[in-house]
Amino acid sequence: MKNSDGIIPAMAAGDGGHVVIALVGTVQGDGRRYIFHEHGRTAGQESAGAGFRVTAPTWAGRPEAGFNEVTAVIANARDVGAGKMSVMAHSLSNDLADGDARQQPDGTFDTLMQCASADDRGLPMTRSRKLFACNRGDRLASGQASAFEKSVEPKRMA
Repeated sequence: MKNSDGIIPAMAAGDGGHVVIALVGTVQGDGRRYIFHEHGRTAGQESAGAGFRVTAPTWAGRPEAGFNEVTAVIANARDVGAGKMSVMAHSLSNDLADGDARQQPDGTFDTLMQCASADDRGLPMTRSRKLFACNRGDRLASGQASAFEKSVEPKRMA
């Protein structure tokens, strides 16, 4: 996937009109593979099989990095004619996804899915659905309940 700085490494599957941008919070190895292999299989392969186009970019794994990658994936989704865009973020990548979503016009994303986020800031978007998911007692998801409470409707905790 190209952007103004060069090539953004990304894996993609499916060809549906609803693009899911899948961000993994890993800082070790190739996070893209998690979405399509082993534990993330249901997130990537099954979503693609259900009619979604799933795109998982690699990013540096630091909160201050990665905005160029997400911006490139959003531009690519628009280029391929995405009717809808959603973001699914896990762990550290929630900071990246939420920060970028706050910079986009309200309604850019159909759904924002936070999985195991430590970010306790709410999401103010009224036109985007918000799903917060974590395991009870997950210390890495310490901010999830607070972010849910601070976010505006529509929202759901799972």
